[in-house]
Amino acid sequence: MKWHYLMIPVIGAVIGWVTNYIAIKMLFRPYRPVRILGFTFQGLLPKRRKEFALSIARTVERDLLTVEDITRFFEGVNWEEEVELAVAQTIEARKKSKSLSRILKTPILGLIGNEILRQVQKNLTHKIIAKIEEQKGRLIEKFQNAIELKEVVSRKVDGFKIEKVESLLMDLISQELTYIEAVGAVLGFIIGLAQMIFMILY
Repeated sequence: MKWHYLMIPVIGAVIGWVTNYIAIKMLFRPYRPVRILGFTFQGLLPKRRKEFALSIARTVERDLLTVEDITRFFEGVNWEEEVELAVAQTIEARKKSKSLSRILKTPILGLIGNEILRQVQKNLTHKIIAKIEEQKGRLIEKFQNAIELKEVVSRKVDGFKIEKVESLLMDLISQELTYIEAVGAVLGFIIGLAQMIFMILY
């Protein structure tokens, strides 16, 4: 057996690995169109970034986070506690005004005034919560009609620098890409081995 025959599988493995490595890089590179011998070359993702952004947006809206998921947050919010706190803070702030604080410091008027303020706080909180419950369905419906989740995500992704997109994807699928490169090397080796056997036998 001639020793140079053994180089055929090795060369095949190198070619298979290099080919897959270049193919992976060409997903992103070059970032901008480059003309060589009359042909224009550009990475697949930079060239089709708008379609890529829209595809991600559709996936997010359909499978990951729907508008209904977001609006469901409003239904789960404890509005009563928030309203009570807001009303209480507002009344406490008003009680510090000069005229009202002077009245509240007066023994009899202070007792009556504090009781009146407590009743005002209670009734005001109740009315606001009732109004929120009454209007909540309509507000959620308006919110659902107003928000365009797909467009928001699409604009955000399309606004990313392609270098950032490449970095994010490489972080996510670096192991899978390394596996693809290795598969290319193995297939190249097998093809080279088959060629070597053929050359030896025939």
